Amino acid sequence: MSGNIKRQSVYNAKMIGSIQLFIGIVITAVFGIVLIKFLGIPYEEQTSALIVIKLICIGIMIIGIIILTAGYRKHKLVKKFDLYSKILGSDPNKYLSVLAISAKEPLEVTKKNVSKMIQLGFFPGMYIEDAKNRLIYQGINQNAVSAAQKAAIGNYAEVKCNGCGAVGMVLKGTTGTCKYCGSPLSTD
Repeated sequence: MSGNIKRQSVYNAKMIGSIQLFIGIVITAVFGIVLIKFLGIPYEEQTSALIVIKLICIGIMIIGIIILTAGYRKHKLVKKFDLYSKILGSDPNKYLSVLAISAKEPLEVTKKNVSKMIQLGFFPGMYIEDAKNRLIYQGINQNAVSAAQKAAIGNYAEVKCNGCGAVGMVLKGTTGTCKYCGSPLSTD
């Protein structure tokens, strides 16, 4: 169900963005053409009514530009969502720092974008955990998630290197080599 909600939210944002882009372009173009037409009138022939019309045209053009910008931002956010979804799909911990690095943008920009996406319903049932800067599904037991992750790597053990003190992962019952100093690592 939440997948359908997410798809619908993204679709709605994309459609609203497209409508805003269209309306913004039409308003800006039409009133820009009218303004250009009125600017061609010599100053001596201009009346106060014509000056008011020019000011109204400028005001409506500004509104058109604002609508156009809002549509562009929505489209840009939907594209970012597509990128973020791909990146987050491969990060079981959903860290925003990993997302920011992968998206090649500052962490604060990523956090702002994700917050906006959550607000628009792109990530239903999720929130940002500020302490660890990551996305969390509401209602999921985080200990259960950690246990599932540990089960996935249950055949490995963390081993402290006797040579340099670094921690490495070694398949249980085997020996490995420290990637920092080359000393042997063993689970025994």
